[in-house]
Amino acid sequence: MKREPTWVPVSALAGCVVTRWQGTEMALVAGEVAEDVRWEDPGIPFLQLINLDLQLANGQAFRLLSHLNDGTGFHGLYLMKLDAIQAPEPHEDAPFLFRDRQFPEWPAGEVEITELRHDGPNATAEVRLLLSGNELRLVAGEVHEQLDGSLRIIECDESILVQLKGVRP
Repeated sequence: MKREPTWVPVSALAGCVVTRWQGTEMALVAGEVAEDVRWEDPGIPFLQLINLDLQLANGQAFRLLSHLNDGTGFHGLYLMKLDAIQAPEPHEDAPFLFRDRQFPEWPAGEVEITELRHDGPNATAEVRLLLSGNELRLVAGEVHEQLDGSLRIIECDESILVQLKGVRP
């Protein structure tokens, strides 16, 4: 019996209708206490997520990820099939690094893919989705803190950088 793959390319979202978004945000700068954590920075026009869950109108649910956790070092946006979107849970093991969030303000509707940028033959480095006239930009990348405390965006890394209408949502 042939087993159905658990992941699909992000291009499969074209024509689907998204009804709900939620994800796990990763701090730009972690800290030992809440006051030291930086979730945003004026020089970084992105929200940084480690995953992004989406619910479709037909009942399907997916988790968008940007790396395969199989030791291959693969980085690129892809979708993993979910049975259902799970309720957000507190990250007790890393409360000053991760937080689950729902995004009811993000656009819902039919997905049109306006740009799909690849890094190599198989890795999707960036996708721009148009939903209800609003552009959602998703980039496989991560914000790295430098030795001098400044922040730098690195593309083709393991997080998901998000912009809505060209700015950090």
